[in-house]
Amino acid sequence: MSKVTPEGGRFWDAANKYSCAQPPWGELIAVNASTGDIAWRIPLGEYPELTAKGVPVTGQPMLGGGITTAGNLIFIGASVDGVFRAIDARNGKELWREQLKAPAHSIPSTYIGKDGKQYIAVPAGGGGFLRSATSDEVIAWRIQ
Repeated sequence: MSKVTPEGGRFWDAANKYSCAQPPWGELIAVNASTGDIAWRIPLGEYPELTAKGVPVTGQPMLGGGITTAGNLIFIGASVDGVFRAIDARNGKELWREQLKAPAHSIPSTYIGKDGKQYIAVPAGGGGFLRSATSDEVIAWRIQ
C-alpha cells in the first residue's frame, strides 16, 4: 500500500494545486464546544486567477493551523496562497491580511513582549508536500 500525496497527481492538478472535488478546497470551521454544532464555516485561501475569472473564493489546501487569542482573534497562515489572516472567532469575518513570501505552514505563537504588548509570531517557511514557495522568515506582529 502506498500513500499518494497531492504532488502524486491523483485527483489533483499539481501544476495549479486545483482539486477535482467541488470547492471549497480548504475551510476554517468553528464548532460550538457546548453543543457540537457548527457555528460558522468559511473558505480559507484563494486562487487569484480564479477570483479574477469570477469564481467565488474556493479555499485552498493547507498545512498547519491557527491560534485563537482571548480577544476572539484567530490568526492563521496555513493556506497555500501565503496569506496570513486575522479572523473574528465569533463570526468568521476576515479582519486583516498580509501577503507573505511563503505560506506559514505552521501554528502561530503568541507572547507578551518586554513592552507589555501582545505579539503573534509565525515561521513562514512554506514547502512541504504541497510544494509551495519557500522562505526562511520568522515574522512577528504586535497586536494593538
